[in-house]
Amino acid sequence: MLNQIPIQAVGMLLGLTLPRRGCTNCPFNDHEDKNPSFEIKEDANRWICYGCGRKGGAIDLVKEYLHIDFLEAKKWLAVQSGKKWSGQKVCEKSGLSDSALSDTQTFKTEGPPDFELYEKFYELCPLQTNGQAYLTQRGITEKTVKVFGISQLSRQRPVLTKMINEFGFERLKKSGVLTNQSTAQYCRLVFAQESIIFPFIESGQIVYLQARSIGEVANGRKWMNLNGRRHRIFNIDALTREDLVDVAICEGVMDTLSAVEFGFDAIGLMGVSAKMAVDDIKRLKGKNVHILLDWDERGNARATQLQYELKRYGVVSTRKMWPSSAATDLNEHLMKTRGLR
Repeated sequence: MLNQIPIQAVGMLLGLTLPRRGCTNCPFNDHEDKNPSFEIKEDANRWICYGCGRKGGAIDLVKEYLHIDFLEAKKWLAVQSGKKWSGQKVCEKSGLSDSALSDTQTFKTEGPPDFELYEKFYELCPLQTNGQAYLTQRGITEKTVKVFGISQLSRQRPVLTKMINEFGFERLKKSGVLTNQSTAQYCRLVFAQESIIFPFIESGQIVYLQARSIGEVANGRKWMNLNGRRHRIFNIDALTREDLVDVAICEGVMDTLSAVEFGFDAIGLMGVSAKMAVDDIKRLKGKNVHILLDWDERGNARATQLQYELKRYGVVSTRKMWPSSAATDLNEHLMKTRGLR
């Protein structure tokens, strides 16, 4: 099932831009591929690099790119593509339809962000008292909440009704705010009721939304993303500041906000495997770059890989050491520092 996901779509999940077929430069960081030697065979949904000798299918691409074993690669791809993971098995039920998983157009033709729609959704979701209390418990101050414009979906139905009346079902569906199972007759938002909403702003416009549940969720998923839209980097506009000196690269929204609480300008990668665009990497040249990814096995491995990627473009970075045996990520460290945990 997982190996039926098109190689190009798997590349998108890894933050890579790969063609549907034909040759391109090898994406693996340990292979300096000056001449395109990485071929994608669309008919067989396989790939091979004639330079470094590696080859395989969708799962193998994840395995080789993230430097993890086959079982870990299966789990990663299952979760990232919306499949439910149970032990060592991939369940049939999926957050994405089978047709969506077999169609690279899900990722290829997503179109530009619907700025107007995201702005309206954001306006309909003011932060509530319990949302502010949750953020305070995580060590995030009201000042930071205001700077980042954090909001909250208090009730699904009133917001959904207003959005449908103003924009229509098809536009909402295309924007990614509806579940994959939604129809014109019955639709639901991808974000759970009472969830905290984090706007991703680029050049002054909301380009993406991510949510974090503050209560119990039936499927166990605390974090929720737009449906069928590529992940963005949180607070990427920080790199455009003329007075930027110190910048932290974090894993996820909460760690980015935590880095800000510690006095850093910070950006957040959505997932340990997320990639940075070359133009964004070049903006880091000459800055004091601190890598604050999680202090676990995957975070440490990705930090080493990221340092290599940055170095290729002349960016020197420092991997911040594990601050406390009681914290595996920056937000846990912040809470411990402030006596909240």
